[in-house]
Amino acid sequence: MRLLNLTLLPKSLLFFTILSSIFLLPKNSLATPSLFINWKALTLSSDSYSGKNLPTPGSQVELGIFALDGNQLTNLKTADVFWYQNENLIKKGSGLSHITLTLDESGTPTTIRVKVKKDDTIIEGLTIINPVSSNLYIEVKKTISKSSVFFARPLFFNVNNLENLSFEWEAGGKKVVGPSSLTLSVPPEIDSILLKSTVKNKTRKVEQVSETISLKNG
Repeated sequence: MRLLNLTLLPKSLLFFTILSSIFLLPKNSLATPSLFINWKALTLSSDSYSGKNLPTPGSQVELGIFALDGNQLTNLKTADVFWYQNENLIKKGSGLSHITLTLDESGTPTTIRVKVKKDDTIIEGLTIINPVSSNLYIEVKKTISKSSVFFARPLFFNVNNLENLSFEWEAGGKKVVGPSSLTLSVPPEIDSILLKSTVKNKTRKVEQVSETISLKNG
């Protein structure tokens, strides 16, 4: 067994692809395929968000593998594939190149290891999935009048569609429940006012996020 390369953990919001790291070579073999693991979170974000969705505690995650021998894809249809989550075998099968799993509710990092056995060659790959927190940002668009339109933009919620989210707005002691956007202007007699937006997951009460911004006249 020899270590060929380290796990790559990019910090960008792009779809993660992790290079496998451990290979067991058969005798007289000059090369062995390289195993890659990729994954994406099945979380929901606002349409205005152009990045890749990240997982949060309890999220479902789709994972897939592929192998390259030089520049050629290796056929894994007849290979025995073993999937491990935190070193516990969770799934195995012939040609099992894609699975879906659920992350722990604790929010701790999840280690995924995959072992592929094809003929006399065993290839292993490892990646670590780090959950983030659901998030929210407020987008502001000016109108022709002195008012502005505010949009609540949720990020990384464990829902299938926006209908499973509730939106609340609060400003100047008044609360509005329902819309994901709000039109508001600061009265001329007030220098500034705080606007608070809250997004809640209707199906998962522990998942809610609030964001507050300060609005000023002028």
